Amino acid sequence: MANKNQLRINTLDPETYKRIITKFRESGLIDHTFKRKEERLCRIVIRNLHHTTPKSEIKEEIEKTVNTVVGKIIYSRYGPEKKPTSTFFVNLLLSENNKAAKEIKYIYHQSVTIEDPKKKN
Repeated sequence: MANKNQLRINTLDPETYKRIITKFRESGLIDHTFKRKEERLCRIVIRNLHHTTPKSEIKEEIEKTVNTVVGKIIYSRYGPEKKPTSTFFVNLLLSENNKAAKEIKYIYHQSVTIEDPKKKN
């Protein structure tokens, strides 16, 4: 299905999809693709955690719940001065254990709240 300058391709198996995308990228015809469901990440937001908390401690506590942290742990900044806040963003591999990570109550001797990110309208 084509829409102005877009093209949608559905394949029956992941190998065919990967071959088509590789050919398009080599030709310079493609700019963006959506990730397959199995490749998506679960993002969580950790609130009430001081910005100087070592990221290794956050990662260690989350991985105790048999989850895998992917990429960097990012703490939020606010305003033109980029003042650090008490909010961290963490990406996890999508798995059945993601709910266990949201039930963590303490990280580095600090009471925390872990939730899903808020959806933008």
